[in-house]
Amino acid sequence: MMFIATNRLELPVEQQQKMMIEAFRKSVPALHQFEGFQSFEILVSEDRSHMLAISHWANRAAYDAYIKSDTFRKHHGGSSSEEMQPHANITYYSGELLS
Repeated sequence: MMFIATNRLELPVEQQQKMMIEAFRKSVPALHQFEGFQSFEILVSEDRSHMLAISHWANRAAYDAYIKSDTFRKHHGGSSSEEMQPHANITYYSGELLS
């Protein structure tokens, strides 16, 4: 089983590519330093009304180590996960890759 965190981002189309996708591309390499990090993906809805940022981790403890880290703060403009929570639309899952 793996732990998956999804964050639904509702942003204007022009901010999706310029701001968020480029920022994620730059920040994802740093995630590889965290034991248990598996992958990260961005999905953009067909109508471009929202994006999903999805990270895959070996377990919840690995994810928690990231969100409590200085790297997380760097990725989020200096904010902690607690400070981000009121603005975040995060859903957590457990799952497995079947193929």
